[in-house]
Amino acid sequence: MISATLLPFDRLLGACHAPFLDALTACIRPVDDQAGAASRAYLDTLTKPPGSLGKLEALAIQLSEITGQMQSDVNPTAIIVFAAGGAAINVFSRRIGARLEVVDVGVAGELGATAVNAKVVGAKVRRGTANMAETPAMHREEAIAALEVGMQAAQRAFAAGCRCLSG
Repeated sequence: MISATLLPFDRLLGACHAPFLDALTACIRPVDDQAGAASRAYLDTLTKPPGSLGKLEALAIQLSEITGQMQSDVNPTAIIVFAAGGAAINVFSRRIGARLEVVDVGVAGELGATAVNAKVVGAKVRRGTANMAETPAMHREEAIAALEVGMQAAQRAFAAGCRCLSG
């Protein structure tokens, strides 16, 4: 996984004048190791054995590195849980007052038509990805389409007042 900090979204398109992928990659900044270290140090002060939250702690540290601030397979069932507000990410989002948007860009299965699934933004580029040990995971056009879906989600988040994006 590549971690990076993006320029503020409102400057992203204006700051880059190359083709879409070049513009996107030109705006990627290195991670902030100091923010990650500060986050790790803070987590180690909490009332729990250091590292006991496993991947959750690693995610918190990674988000700190990406944002510069201290603060597995996804299947249809997981998406339904996210959309219904029953996953750990929902708890974290509510706790910090974060906006959470669930976007189906490539869930391998179909979500079906339910009230919960109506909360999922449908933007499927393809059903899952291919086995990259055998063939490219997706075609270039699909990758570009998926990035465009992400940009649209970022635009919605930015319009809603979000200052930090995670996906």
